Amino acid sequence: MGNTEILITVSILCDVILFGLIFWLFAKIRSLSPKRVDMLIRNLKESRELAKRLERLVEEKAEIAQRLEGHLTGVSSGSSSTYSMKEQVIALREQGLDPKQIAQKTGLSTGEVDFILSVEGVSVG
Repeated sequence: MGNTEILITVSILCDVILFGLIFWLFAKIRSLSPKRVDMLIRNLKESRELAKRLERLVEEKAEIAQRLEGHLTGVSSGSSSTYSMKEQVIALREQGLDPKQIAQKTGLSTGEVDFILSVEGVSVG
């Protein structure tokens, strides 16, 4: 038996196994009750919505990370305005302002304020 014959035999065997699996899956799907099918469809729709929300959150976090990277690049290159912003965030927190109030005063997002506070080891809550 040559290599070609072995490959053809393996290919036919794989086709038969795949056909059997498809038939088995089809039989399983047909045996599901309508209530179970509805539940599966609802779960799939909910999963899709959760995936969309997660994608939006990831995009938002990526945007925040880019902005922070710009701020951190300024810090590492000796930019005093960015360094002052970090000091300002810490000072405002020490005055008792919460991250949302600090964000409003500094023009940063709440996520950026939370990040600065966490990196500096200042309690957020």
